[in-house]
Amino acid sequence: MAWHITAALVLIPALMAAAGDTAPAGKLVLGGLDPVALVQGTEMKGSPGTFVDHFGYRYLFASAQNKDAFLKNPGRHAVQNGGACAKMGPLSGKGSPDRFVVHDGRIFLFASDSCRDRFKAEPERYIDRADPVPEGTEEQIARAGALLDKAVEGAGGAARLERLRTYQAAIALEWKRASGTVSGSRRVTIAFPDRYREDESWSDSAYGWLLLPEGGFLTSGGAGEPADAAVRDYMAREVAREPLVLLKSRRLPGFKAVAAGAGKVGGTAVSWLDVSIHGATTRLGIDEATGRIVQTSYTGRAGAGIAPVVRDYSDFRRVDGMMIPFSVVTTFDGKPLENPTLIYQSVTLDGAIPAADLAAPPAPASKG
Repeated sequence: MAWHITAALVLIPALMAAAGDTAPAGKLVLGGLDPVALVQGTEMKGSPGTFVDHFGYRYLFASAQNKDAFLKNPGRHAVQNGGACAKMGPLSGKGSPDRFVVHDGRIFLFASDSCRDRFKAEPERYIDRADPVPEGTEEQIARAGALLDKAVEGAGGAARLERLRTYQAAIALEWKRASGTVSGSRRVTIAFPDRYREDESWSDSAYGWLLLPEGGFLTSGGAGEPADAAVRDYMAREVAREPLVLLKSRRLPGFKAVAAGAGKVGGTAVSWLDVSIHGATTRLGIDEATGRIVQTSYTGRAGAGIAPVVRDYSDFRRVDGMMIPFSVVTTFDGKPLENPTLIYQSVTLDGAIPAADLAAPPAPASKG
């Protein structure tokens, strides 16, 4: 099965309890400006004695009333996406705590001036939101059920899919640079129904993310920091784009599927199926002859900003009773996405996974 980070599924509802809504003493953010005043359109210095520490940042307030307003609705008043660079996306590195833009009553941080400038020029291209749920007639919904049954058979059959408990993939990554090829690796680990982990390394960098029933985490160097609600929801949508996850999710509350006509992927006749779960709506292209899902498409991140994403799946191989694609070709905003190239080295189904790999990670060591 193919997975992608920029590209958690059967997972948890998108709005789950926070792993911890506050953090120990955080880094001063917004240059000490009151965030509640900021979202209301006013720059007002906060008082060092009136503060809240929230997901690694310290917010100062000009009044106790503003502090109370923040505590009642931190999702509106705190920096969005846990402070990730708004141009680079919710799973990117942190933006500068003092490089911000207020847009549509929300505060966004940025890693560089160029990131901020790109956002200001075209903000809607960089704001992640849940997808609309597809609508359809009774006939389209009934047809969708038949297409899902066909896709389940194409993946290995209902009985085998029901028995599936774990998925692990080792993927080599290659980035083409003017100076040569940079190599890296990605490891994807899933324990159905509700634990997902993705780790990536290249050069001297190692990072990843983890989605569990108790919360989401951004990981680095064996440690992890809790993700705020918006980032957890983004993780859930990213995982819910994946074909195998969608098939495993088909009986969950909130799952919806609508048939969307017919077409072709290359020379292959396909039936289109729009599937929605956890805030993600994805179009599947199902091979009429084999039932295999040979394409997915949606609007999301795979390059700079948010645009149409198409993934073509091929090189299907039988792995422990299931048909698994070993080749994924991604098109983003109408152009082939060649960096990085993904080379699937191994896929293991129902293998043993150490409990620690899919448990809440330890907090980063204190720098004090």
